Amino acid sequence: MKKQLLYAVLVLFTAVQIGNARPGIALVVAENTYAATRMYEAPTASIVGFTSNSICSGTATALEIQGTPNAIVNYTINGVSQPDITLSNTGTFTIDTGILSVATTTTFTYTLTTVQSTAVPPEESQSANIVGETATLTVYDLPFATFTSSTPSICEATWADLIFAGTPNATVTYSDGSNNFSIVLDNTGGGLCIWFTTLYFNNIYISKC
Repeated sequence: MKKQLLYAVLVLFTAVQIGNARPGIALVVAENTYAATRMYEAPTASIVGFTSNSICSGTATALEIQGTPNAIVNYTINGVSQPDITLSNTGTFTIDTGILSVATTTTFTYTLTTVQSTAVPPEESQSANIVGETATLTVYDLPFATFTSSTPSICEATWADLIFAGTPNATVTYSDGSNNFSIVLDNTGGGLCIWFTTLYFNNIYISKC
């Protein structure tokens, strides 16, 4: 969309005496008013995207914006207005999220709202609302896992249960001191048990409790 600025230019032709016309006789060439229109292209801004649109708690990412060189852009995070940013003379800007720490998985929605040009005299600056320029960042809380034993001490060649709980669908690695083993928690974050014998400890059997 283009925005127009209208300037009125007044051009008047007055009565003049032509050649050897008799004194007191004049010829009116023209008398008129003309208006000139100057066109400016409205400034734009759009979201290129996050470096990574999903990160773990305690880390950071960045959001790249592009648009009209030197334009001023306003944006919000989850509906809260943020300080304006100014695009570079090549029309780009990178918003650094900084370190984001969350207790539970959280989403942050970045939305561009308005853009204003600065490439023309201030009195002729252009502004425009921005629609549909949104990007969502998901910050995952750090995975965790715990386990308990159904029997703190057992005799050789007997069984015990190790019951794991933690972040749903997380892969948990554990060790008997000599070997590493892994299990994947279910979508509730637990309910997986391991039975083993001290005589044949390398034989690991996995089943849901």
